[in-house]
Order: sequence, then C-alpha cells, then structure tokens
Amino acid sequence: MSQYEVREGIIFLIELTPTILEPLADLLGKSILFEILSSINDLMSELIISMKSTGVGIYFYNCDETAVEPLKLMKVPGFQKLFRLNQLNLTNMKILNDMITDEAQGVRPLSHFFKASEPSQTPTSLPSVLTKTLDEFMDKKYFNRRKLIWLTSNDKPFTKTSSKESLWRIVNDFYNYGYFILPMFLGQNFDVKCYRDVFINTNFLTEHSPASQNPAGDTADNQEPKSLGLSATGRGFRAQSKVFSTTLASQIRTNIYRVKEIRRMQFACDLILSDGPAGAGLGCTIKGYTIYSPEKIKKDLLLYTGEETLKRVFTESKVVGQGGVTVEDKNVRKGYEIGGGQVLYLDEDQQNYIKGHIFDHEPKHIAVKEDLEVVVDEDESSGDEEAEPVPSISNPPYLKLLGFRALSSIQPAYNSTPPIFITPDLTNGLKSSGSAGYNNSFSTFSSLYQSCVKLSKMAIVFGCTKKNSKPSLFALYPTKTVNASRNVPGEDELPEGFLLIRLPWLEDVRSLPNYYCTKANDDESAVQEAPASLINSYKELLSQFFYKHYNPRDFSNPTLNYFYKVIKHDLLQISLPESEKSVLKNDITSMKLGQLRAFLNEGPRGDLIAKLNESLNELEQTLPKKEVVEPAAKRPKVDAPALDEGAVLTAWKNDQWGHFTVVQLKGFQRAYKDEIKGATKKADLIENIKSFLDNRAKRQ
Repeated sequence: MSQYEVREGIIFLIELTPTILEPLADLLGKSILFEILSSINDLMSELIISMKSTGVGIYFYNCDETAVEPLKLMKVPGFQKLFRLNQLNLTNMKILNDMITDEAQGVRPLSHFFKASEPSQTPTSLPSVLTKTLDEFMDKKYFNRRKLIWLTSNDKPFTKTSSKESLWRIVNDFYNYGYFILPMFLGQNFDVKCYRDVFINTNFLTEHSPASQNPAGDTADNQEPKSLGLSATGRGFRAQSKVFSTTLASQIRTNIYRVKEIRRMQFACDLILSDGPAGAGLGCTIKGYTIYSPEKIKKDLLLYTGEETLKRVFTESKVVGQGGVTVEDKNVRKGYEIGGGQVLYLDEDQQNYIKGHIFDHEPKHIAVKEDLEVVVDEDESSGDEEAEPVPSISNPPYLKLLGFRALSSIQPAYNSTPPIFITPDLTNGLKSSGSAGYNNSFSTFSSLYQSCVKLSKMAIVFGCTKKNSKPSLFALYPTKTVNASRNVPGEDELPEGFLLIRLPWLEDVRSLPNYYCTKANDDESAVQEAPASLINSYKELLSQFFYKHYNPRDFSNPTLNYFYKVIKHDLLQISLPESEKSVLKNDITSMKLGQLRAFLNEGPRGDLIAKLNESLNELEQTLPKKEVVEPAAKRPKVDAPALDEGAVLTAWKNDQWGHFTVVQLKGFQRAYKDEIKGATKKADLIENIKSFLDNRAKRQ
C-alpha cells in the first residue's frame, strides 16, 4: 500500500444572491454570507493546526461588474476571487479575518465588498465559471486531492437546455480529473430538481456513491437508481441522496466544518474466513479507515538566521565504531544483551521473522502441501509412512476469523483503543494491499455483514493489521445494530460495515489484587451485592445527567489550541484579553467538568451526593481490606572483632576467606596500607591481601 501525505486543495465557490446577503433573525441579525465566511475563517484556523498542507481558495460569481479591494476580477464577467487556491498562509488568513472583524464590529459591512449583479445585467455564465474553476484546480499540481464546495441559494441555475448539457459535461470532467464536488443548497424551500438533472446521470455521482461491484450500467432518465449498500445490490446514485438535501442557515457552520474530514485509510489486508483444504480459501480483502484522528504536535523545523532570511537546517547521522571509524549501515546488526555481558546476535532472517509476526493458523493434521516433495532415507523408511504435515502460515498484514459471539457479550470497557471502520476493498487488493487479495471481496463481505446482523453476532478475529504491528485479538462489530450508533445530534450515523475493536489479550489481562482474591475465597460472605437503596440512589442521580452523548470533535487539544491562539492574535495584530487566557476558556474538558460540578451541587442533588458518600463509607467497612504485614525486625549489627595476623595467615595457608567480612578485611588492609592496595569489592580485597602475603613469603 503506497503511503503519501494528504495535501488537499479546497475551493469555496459562492453565488451572490439577495437571499444570502440579507440579515436573518436565526443568525442574530447577520447574513448567510457572514456565517459562511466566518465558518471558513474558523475552519482555516483549525486546519493550520492539524493539516498545514491544506490549501483554501474563495471565489464568488454572479457579482457586480466592479470589484472592491481585496476582491479581484477574474477573466469571466461577474466572477471574482477573494484569494486564489494556495496553501494556508498568513496573508490570506489576515484578509479574511479583517473582513470578518470589520463586519462584527460594525466598522465596514460585508455589503461594502459584495454586491449581487443587477437583474438588468447579463447573468454570469455558470458553465464558464465551472470551467475556470477547473482550470484553477489543474494549475495547482501541489495538491493531490481537490475538492469544490459549491454554495448557492439559486434553484434555477439555467434556463436553456444547452446550458444544462454544458453543465452536465463539465461536472463529468470534474470526475474524469478526480476532483470532488460537494454542493450546499441554502434555504428551506430550495428546489433541487435542476441540479439533480445535472448530477444524476454523470459518472461523478456514480463514482462517489457507495457503489457495489454489480457491473450493471447507469439507470435510465425516468428510472430511479436502486439503493446501494451492504444489504442491497445495484449501482448508481439515489435521487433522494443527502447530496441533494438542503442546508438551513443554522447548519452552515456544521457542514463547512465537515469539509476537513478526510477519509484516512489506516490499513488494507486480507480477512481470512476459512483456509486449508476444507475451507477452500474463503476470504475477502478489507480496508480500515480512521473514524476520528485528534490533533497531534508535529516536529518543528530547525532554522537559523542566514543573511536577511531564515534558512532551514538539515541534520544527518552516521554510525561510528570504536576509535571513531565510520561503519557502513549494511554492516550493522542488532544484538540483544541477555545478562552476564553476553549478547545474542540475530542474523537478517531471524530479525525479519521476529518483525514479521508470522503465525501458524492451521491444525497440523490438515495443513499438508500437496506439491511438497519429501526426501526420506531408504534405510529408515518403511515405505508406508506419510509425509510430515507442513504448517501453513499467513504473512502479515492479515486478520483470521476464529469464531462468533453474541453482541451482548462485549463490554464497553474492552474498547481500549479507538475503533476502526472496516469496509470491503472494491479493487480486491489490487490497488491497496501489497499483493493480490480475494476475488468478489464485496459479495463475501456483504454476506458476512448480513449474517452477523441477522443473527446478532460479532466476529472474533486474530492477526496484525500492519507488517510492523503486534498481533492482537479483535472483534468485528457490525454497525446499524445495538450500541453501534453514534447518537450525536447533527452527525450522520455510521454506514453499513464493521467496527474493528481491539480486545484485551495476553498482557492486557490483569487479575484482581491477590489480597482481595484470597480474602474472597476464604470468606464467601466477603462478596456481596450492593444494597438496593444505594443502587436506586445512583439511578436517580445518573438519570439527571444532561450530557447524553460524546463527540470527540467537541474536545480539541487545549495545549495546541492555546499555542496557536496566541500566535494567531499576535500575527493578525488582534488583542488577546486576559480573560481569554484562563483554563476554562481554552480547555473544553475543564469547562464541561465545571458545569457538571455546578449542576450536581445544586439543590436536592447535593443532598443526594452527600447521602451516597455516607452509604459508600459504611459499605467500605464491610469489604475485604489489604492486610498490612509488619516487616520483620532487623537483627542488630554485631561488630566483628578485628583480625590479627595469625588468623589471616591461617586463612591464607588453607585458602579459606569466606568467614571474613569486608569490614574485617579492610581493617587488616589499613594496618598495611603502604603495602596492600585498597579495593571496593571483597574478592579484589582478598586478592590484594594474598598477593602481599605471597611476596612477603618469597622475600623471607
């Protein structure tokens, strides 16, 4: 699977109409255009933290003939740009931020910059606008993913059939170049019929829908395409798709924020359902996608001041042996110290085996390779012996099915890592995994999903999802089932597929404390259920919690946010009040905890918590406690008598030094400190004394 940095280029194409320029009560007197631009401004502030390589451009069409700075005219009449599609930079962020700030503070309204074209003027040619936008994408080779966000409140984009056909061809060109279009239709009474006619029969929506592997062609104009997913077959795009849904003014910010969500594939591997002669090699190739990835601190650049500009510093390392001699990397091998100064050396094959995590998954009585030629010594063979079974192995990455369990058997506490969303690989592993996978992966995966949903089962699998990852035990939990919904208002539910949940295995499993287990086994009465009154009190308290769902996107990294907040205010020359520097203003978790603490301490809830604490203190007295073992009293030290020369000579002659202490030997050494060298270890001290006595005996 090829890995590359995601560099996404996003163009916001906004049509100026009287509807998006007029103030609305739902937006506190602000216009839809202000909501759009302020949402883009906040989006850019978040993208600069987590996705610095992203590019943003803002364009407008159906504009007045004249352009007010910083807007600039394009070559198409009525088509203007605020700034071109470029990688996120301070200049563009300041242009947009100043415009939003002036409108919010009443210094200069947006109507000073943006004016819709008059009815008497010639309408802007929408095909020309989209063609020019396509050229903007093609000029930016830096971005490997390009996306057009098309915002409009005009439900009559064309009046002539020729314009409809031109739009149809241009949208199809976007697909051919691999550029994605996301339309946002603004207004509750927006009629999407004209846009449905433009999009519905293009390869664009056919490709970007959840298409199956059914090779059937496109549907006819008067026939609605069939619904598509793991539980249905067909090909095409439904006319009632969410792509054609309208966006209310209150939903604009949420939908624009969703633009930064990129499907990031974590891995691609084979899901082995059954192997060996009996299983006939049944399986499918799957892909794993990240559901949510938090912001992470990236490595900073090293810079130095060179002349008038900052220049980047590059570092390199080399392997040096004894004496400072440079050693080539190919001659370096890893060794593992095993104690006593000994080092275990591993050759290249052994290292590859350890890193590969290759395991035998088949019983030996069925794992026989038919084409294996076995050479047997004629003297030892009777002629009737069968060939020794050779185990079959699975090369990583892979997942091997072990069995199924009921959905109710999984516990929420088992989920120790973020789940990964699993889908079938429509290319059968030809483009994603390093080797050719299984044929008909979609059909096999679909059958597995439908069976799990129908029987309320989850699949238990074992393996490693990457070549360099440790093997683990996983659960494939089907979506659209109990406890598999997000329950987040305003957020789409997960599509049909599986959640890959890592289960506790080997070193993850921990026992209860030994003192608890011993006490519980000795005294059965030590294990008892909690009082019913305590359980009812907890139910009463927990039922009042107002926080009913959890959305990770609502809890951003407070350290990163504060860091970039300070930089943003400094670079954009915005004052940062002291009140904005507090923890509660920058850490959403502390803010939520503060609200929860205040909520629980109000009125009768505070009395209920005090009552619960009382009951818990009483219950704690009945639970087994860790018995504190008094340490054994240390024996008082007895001063050993000083050694005389006679005792040392006797030990020297008989070579019996074990009954002497280090203190005694050091005392004897100090008596002859000019002739006996001192030492810190007992063995060295004995050797020095023996050497002294040997030399003295020779002299005599």
